[in-house]
Amino acid sequence: MTPRPHCELYVAACDKAGGIFRFAMTDEGKLTLLDMTPCDRPMYMAISGNTMFCLLRAPFEGTDESGLVTFAIGPDGRLTPQPGVATTHGNCACHLSVLDGAVYAVNYLSGSVVRLPDTLQVHTGHGPNPVRQEAAHTHMVTPTPDGYLVVADLGTDTLTVYDRDLRPLSSAKVPDGHGARHVVFSHDGRFLFCVNELRSTVSVFAYERGTLTLLHTVPALPEGEAGIGNTAAAIRLSHDGRYLYVSHRGLDMLTCFGVDGSTLTPLSYTSCGGKRPRDFDLIDGFAVCTNEGDHSVTVLKADGPRLTLVDRAENVPGALCVLRR
Repeated sequence: MTPRPHCELYVAACDKAGGIFRFAMTDEGKLTLLDMTPCDRPMYMAISGNTMFCLLRAPFEGTDESGLVTFAIGPDGRLTPQPGVATTHGNCACHLSVLDGAVYAVNYLSGSVVRLPDTLQVHTGHGPNPVRQEAAHTHMVTPTPDGYLVVADLGTDTLTVYDRDLRPLSSAKVPDGHGARHVVFSHDGRFLFCVNELRSTVSVFAYERGTLTLLHTVPALPEGEAGIGNTAAAIRLSHDGRYLYVSHRGLDMLTCFGVDGSTLTPLSYTSCGGKRPRDFDLIDGFAVCTNEGDHSVTVLKADGPRLTLVDRAENVPGALCVLRR
């Protein structure tokens, strides 16, 4: 008997010959490719209702500006492209969020955040790393628990809280040179966890009414492992809030922390089963990793700190981002 699909996943494959791959995943974590919707170098995706929003790295002829496209999601999960491409007013758009119908995106190389279609905030400044922090590099925009937005800037080591019209409310910094990349809030909204790409660390902030306060920063790798050969990537919190996971490119592993309020305790370091896991998500007891380095998607059973590889899909060129339908 063929196992029944438990859920469907979309994977962005950032390649000229890539697109959005749709997989079925069974209760056992096994993947089956259903179809692929071609598009030019998709960078990140978000779903709101029956619409998928997708950033394309450089869809316009004669310019490096990034763009936003949309797809209608059919009852069977198939994607139907909708007409038009909206500019993000910057280069290398790498993350987006949808909040009450408004679409927000960050342009990594331009160091800006935009509320589509045309409300723009451009960050300035730099950090101590002359190669990676020569200018502002916005890397993530995501809602706060109370309806604002927070933007992580790798280039300036800064987290900025904005209102919905992109008026800045407050800012806070991770340690110099650590490179703030992605964030996740605790389920009660009291704490924010920020993974720092350049030093493979996690900074913990208290959060209250639009204000972040740095509490402490902890290493996300065993002593002696962090360095030039590794960069941290994505960060996710388990559905019960007890475990925090971080992906690492170079060492190609997932770190699992135990979470007790603002206290993080490292529990395990496990191979992700692929190379350069740019993104991953926690889906019904599994960690699903998109591995940019070897064009694969891997599925690991996630039982707290114990992660076990259960499946691997190959030939997903430049796998960057995964979403559950």
